[in-house]
Amino acid sequence: MREGTLGRLMPEDDLDVNRRAVDRLTLFSDAVVAIPSTPTRWSSAFYAVLQVLESAAIFAMLAHMLSRGLAPGAPRQVMADTARQSYNLILGFGLSIPVFFVTKYAWVMWIVVPLLVSQWRRRRRARGSPEVS
Repeated sequence: MREGTLGRLMPEDDLDVNRRAVDRLTLFSDAVVAIPSTPTRWSSAFYAVLQVLESAAIFAMLAHMLSRGLAPGAPRQVMADTARQSYNLILGFGLSIPVFFVTKYAWVMWIVVPLLVSQWRRRRRARGSPEVS
């Protein structure tokens, strides 16, 4: 047995299975994205799907940790910032996926949408509106 996250014990076999699954997905996604010398709409959309899944996994893990009280000493602001960042990335990459069927420049949304959402939240806080997480 190997010491797992948050002091829990995880059987080494389970840890290795999880690590191999992530390694295979990473290798597969690298191969799909790198096949054309220039990114295509499909490879970029596939990359966006992977980013949405990754951000959603981080968001879900964070929610699980908070709901079960698994991170009692974690600073609340750090947890809130991580949740917001994950949410912003889910929006930016997720909204770009259907746009890739229209234009190959949908990747701009990966940058613009998270920045716009952050600016919107900052302005809401400045006006004294309650924060929406």
